[in-house]
Amino acid sequence: MIKLSTLKINIDVNRLASNSGTKAIEAKSVRKTFGNNTAVAGVDLDVQAGDMVALIGSSGSGKSTLLRMIAGLINTDKNEQGSIKVANKVIQANGKLDKNVRKNRSSIAFIFQQFNLVRRLSVQTNVLIGLLGEIPRWRGSLCWFTKEEKQRALAALERVGLNSFAEQRASTLSGGQQQRVAIARSLLQDADVIVADEPIASLDPRSAKRVMDILSDINKQDGKTVVVSLHQVDYAKAYCRRIVGLANGEVKIDLSADALNDEDLVELYGTEKDEIDFGVSLSQSENEFVSEGAAVPALARA
Repeated sequence: MIKLSTLKINIDVNRLASNSGTKAIEAKSVRKTFGNNTAVAGVDLDVQAGDMVALIGSSGSGKSTLLRMIAGLINTDKNEQGSIKVANKVIQANGKLDKNVRKNRSSIAFIFQQFNLVRRLSVQTNVLIGLLGEIPRWRGSLCWFTKEEKQRALAALERVGLNSFAEQRASTLSGGQQQRVAIARSLLQDADVIVADEPIASLDPRSAKRVMDILSDINKQDGKTVVVSLHQVDYAKAYCRRIVGLANGEVKIDLSADALNDEDLVELYGTEKDEIDFGVSLSQSENEFVSEGAAVPALARA
C-alpha cells in the first residue's frame, strides 16, 4: 500500500553539490498589480540550479502570477529595482521584457494547469512544438520537422510512457495523459528550468502522483531545476526539497520540506489545520491499478 505522506525521494547528492551556488532563477523586487489589486508585492526569490521547489498558498496568493512573470509571459510592474533572470539570462527588468526575451525564454519550459495542447494535432506534433524556439519560424508555421527531431519527440514520449500514442489526436487522451504530453514537450525543449503551474490541480490522485514522479525524475536524473505551484501540501513535502509559501502576494514561508510544520501552515493559510488541503493519500495498491493503455516505464510508474 502506498501512502504519499510517507514517500521518500532519493536525491543525487553529487549532482546537487555540482550545482551548489549556481542560481537558476533570480527574481528581485518583483511586483504586479491588476487595477487596484496587488497580486505580487515586491517578492525576492532565488532558486539554486538543480533544486526542486514548491510554491504553496491559497488561491489568489500570487503563485501563478509570479511563475508567469518568471517565464516572461506577463510583465512586472515598472520598478527600477525589479528584475528577473533565468539561467543568468535577463527575462525582464523595470517592467519591460528584455529585447532578447524570445531567445532567453528558451531556457524555460512552462507547464500549464490546462495542458495547453493543440487538441486537433497529433500527440507527437504537440511535443515537437517544444522546438519552436530553436527552429526557423517558417518551419514552425508549416509544422515541418526533420526525421531526427521526430525521433527525439518519440524518445521524449517514451520517457513519459506515451510513445504508443504518438499518432493519436491530443483530444483523445485523458487529462493525466495530456499533462504527460506537456512534460514530454518540455523535455524536447531541453530547457534549464521547468516551471509548472498547478500541473496536478485537475487530475485524480493516481494521475497526479504519476505526473509528480516524472517531474521528480527529470529533476534528479537530468539535473533540471523544477519550480511547481501546488495546492496539495503533502505532494509539496513529498517531492520538493524547499517550500515557499505565499499569502497576499508576499513570501511568508521559505523553509526546507523537513522543517515545515503544521503551525507554519496554519499561519500561512490563516485557517484551522483540518481545513488545509494536505492532499489525498494513495491507498490503492499497484496490483489494483489499471494503466491508461500503455506500458509505463519505471520513472512514470507509481
